[in-house]
Amino acid sequence: MALVVVAWGLAQRPYLIPTSLTVSEAAGATTTLRWLLLVTAIAVVLVGPPLVLLYRLDTAGALQPLTEADLRRTAAGREPESP
Repeated sequence: MALVVVAWGLAQRPYLIPTSLTVSEAAGATTTLRWLLLVTAIAVVLVGPPLVLLYRLDTAGALQPLTEADLRRTAAGREPESP
C-alpha cells in the first residue's frame, strides 16, 4: 500500500527528470507511437480469441485434467527411468 501512495505522489509531478524533461517531451515520435499501436492491435487480434476460447473451455469443464502419468512423461513421450 505504501508503494501505491508513493507512486501516486510521484505521478503528480509532470517531469520525468526534475524540471528538465516533461512527459510529453519524453514521448516517442508520432510515427513510432502509431506503429506501436498497430502492432499492439494486431497482437490483441491474434492472441485474444484463443485466450477467450481457452477460458470458455476451462470454465465449461471441457478440458481434461492432467493425470499423474501425464505429469511424469518426458519430452520424448517415454516414462522416465526409475532411480
